[in-house]
Amino acid sequence: MRDVQAASQICIVDLEPDHVPHLAEVVRLNDADIVHLMEADVGEWLSAGRPAGEAYFTALAADGIAVGMTGYRPDPWKVPDISWLVWLYIHPDWKRHGIARRLFAHAQDQLRAASCRKVYLDVGNERQHQAAIAFHERDGFVREGYLRDFWRDGEDFLIFGKRL
Repeated sequence: MRDVQAASQICIVDLEPDHVPHLAEVVRLNDADIVHLMEADVGEWLSAGRPAGEAYFTALAADGIAVGMTGYRPDPWKVPDISWLVWLYIHPDWKRHGIARRLFAHAQDQLRAASCRKVYLDVGNERQHQAAIAFHERDGFVREGYLRDFWRDGEDFLIFGKRL
């Protein structure tokens, strides 16, 4: 495991194509079943020329290795001042060092600067993601929706929102 002092040297940068293999490993270590979805989302974004209103960020360690990621995208229903935070994943060796908080703060600061009124995010099953839910609630997110068995039987879709 890396030490906390090294974690203070993490920098948050715009996601670049060469980060994707490391980020795929980060996602795989957290949830191997969805790596292909992250690669597809980021690949589409890069192929589209990094369209306005959508961004992805990488947490880079001092050695240049990607240890975390997040991003945001426009509201799928085209509400102009709403965005969705996506793909918050941290390498297991780097969890609990404030990296997720820094990534989300960076994304939210950019959204505020772009006059985003409100941001949403989703979390899976409550019993499996209690730490993630507590993290988001500490950051001011409030549960606003609960879709039972959304992804498949036993896989829920919890929606959290936060006014910026």
